[in-house]
Amino acid sequence: MKIFAHMSNLQQLSQEYLSLKGIKGHWEGGEYTKEVDSFNSRKHQAMKTLAESIAVGSDSKIIYDLFGQPDKIETDTLTFMPGPVVQSTVADTDGPKDLFLEYYWRGRHDFLYFQVDSTTSVVKKVAWYNALE
Repeated sequence: MKIFAHMSNLQQLSQEYLSLKGIKGHWEGGEYTKEVDSFNSRKHQAMKTLAESIAVGSDSKIIYDLFGQPDKIETDTLTFMPGPVVQSTVADTDGPKDLFLEYYWRGRHDFLYFQVDSTTSVVKKVAWYNALE
């Protein structure tokens, strides 16, 4: 894991993120809420900082420790609506699949995702999808 911030700071930031995760903002059918919906909101900043602390090659347990349960898990491919598809890097389609753990900032409009090897639990990719509307 990258050493981005002291672990206790990450735990505090994780708690803040988890408390904000429970607020339904505009993109999830609720009222517009500045600390959740706006660019660089408290939720957005928490997610960015936490994501920067997770390096490719890390054990995926750190994702669950900091972000809790994903909003969505996809296997093999991650499809953006509208837009690109990220394919699993697993060559054998009959074998284990990569997992894509999605954490919503503003619903499926803008979200953070982690690509994880389902066999080794190693993080293969940390990235954002932003609709840029």
